[in-house]
Amino acid sequence: MQLLMPLVALILSIFAICVMSYVALATAIGPWIDPTLVLCATILIRFIFRQTTASSNNIALAVIASSTGGILATALGFSFPTLYFLDPITFKAWMRDPLYFSLVVSSLCLAGGLFGFWIANVIERKLLIEQRLLFPVGFLVSRMIAAQNQVQKAKELGVGLMVTFAFCALQKFTILIPKFIILLRSFSIGLFTIPQLRFDLMPLSWAVGFVTGHVVAIPLLVGAVTKLVVTDFLGAQFFPHVSTEAFTLAFCSGMVLVSTVMSVIKAPISLWQNLVARFTRKDLLVDRNLEQELLGNINFNRFKFPSVILVFLITCGFLTYFKFSFMAQIYLLVLGFIATYQIANIAGKIGLAYLGRFATFVMVPALFLFDLNRVQITMLCTFVEISGGVAADILFGRKIAQLNNLSSSKVRAYQLYGLIISCLIAGIIFWALGHQFRFGSLELFAQRAQARALLINIGSFNTVVMLLGVLFGGILHYFDRNPMIVLGGLLMPLSMSLGIITGGLFARFTKNQEQWFPFWSGVFAAQSLWMALSALL
Repeated sequence: MQLLMPLVALILSIFAICVMSYVALATAIGPWIDPTLVLCATILIRFIFRQTTASSNNIALAVIASSTGGILATALGFSFPTLYFLDPITFKAWMRDPLYFSLVVSSLCLAGGLFGFWIANVIERKLLIEQRLLFPVGFLVSRMIAAQNQVQKAKELGVGLMVTFAFCALQKFTILIPKFIILLRSFSIGLFTIPQLRFDLMPLSWAVGFVTGHVVAIPLLVGAVTKLVVTDFLGAQFFPHVSTEAFTLAFCSGMVLVSTVMSVIKAPISLWQNLVARFTRKDLLVDRNLEQELLGNINFNRFKFPSVILVFLITCGFLTYFKFSFMAQIYLLVLGFIATYQIANIAGKIGLAYLGRFATFVMVPALFLFDLNRVQITMLCTFVEISGGVAADILFGRKIAQLNNLSSSKVRAYQLYGLIISCLIAGIIFWALGHQFRFGSLELFAQRAQARALLINIGSFNTVVMLLGVLFGGILHYFDRNPMIVLGGLLMPLSMSLGIITGGLFARFTKNQEQWFPFWSGVFAAQSLWMALSALL
């Protein structure tokens, strides 16, 4: 059993990296993979390795170790492809050298991941004990591990995996299942042109739509309709001198500008509110007996001088290699710490990690303060997203450890093991996906990275069209709609949007939605794993 659990953690870390790399790049959505890992760990330990007496603590340790790979891949997929859209020549040159590309990506993951790991150690006591944050994902995972129907749900996830693998195999190697079905061919009604509408038989989009529900489906539908009515029709009629692609990019850049302004405004407000709460909340004075009860056997060794020096040597060494000035490094470390703390703090309260918002919060002032090239801008944003995501996930794992009374030293060792494995694998997987599929295509759309590239290139777009996008983005904010998801409907191919919308609407009208989560989680995991394996083999 001593060798089995590191092996299970290794397998699940690779699984998490493969699945979430493709999901983040293809759909611009990053669902937490932790619940899926619980069921996968159950399958591995109890059915594959036949450890029927395996304790729930072993499953918890496997999930705690491997979940970091999921958030690492999500942060990487959201931000690193920005370089492809900003500087495709440099990006393609790196891609032609697999070893160099993989080393760059893995080094970036290691620098940002270790920085986030250290910050999680520093703020752990504050968030878990003093503020007693729930960390909903950790709480959910603990409930799943303790649930009596865990084995049944694992079987349902297994069915989703097998059905999807069979579907993908039949679609690739036979003519029984087509790759897409044309629902509507392009035609014109007066001045209005209806584009060809096809339905791609891609289980991933249905599954992601079902798991995320109408929260994503409705904004995507708004974006798809806006694309047909505004960017295609009105753009052609009132801006004939601007190509459809240029109009769409300028309009979307205006929406991104609004989201950026709101993010830059909200981030300092959140920081100020937390600072005020720190000095005004009376319940932060935790009773010693209650604190001991909450702590269990967790030992907070936040500052180990040699390890801190090693983290900063790796981080600063990476930044120095890419020629960040000394002041730019200090800026990134300070603002990165603040952003990472806030990402973890919000995740601890509501279970969502606002990676992009705080990466933008760090990026925008840096554009004015330092002479950063496009490689450095990409590295800065990706570093912040990785650091914030890893810190949040590490604390989710510590919450699981707290609830299950796990050994602090063992949990930290497993988390560090999972982080290092994930960093080493991430570069290989990311290169394989980029080599096999083209960024910006249906398979690797990378919408989040495209949106950040739009913001950085905002000065090159038509001003009037961009202001229209600003107006539309403001309207969306007024009605409390997420412009970045709507943006996905504008930029994303209609076939992909239609699949996610269909899955979301199906979830909306399903009575026992949670009952189907294991099956659909197996579907999107199998589709992503299939694509990653296709790229590797």
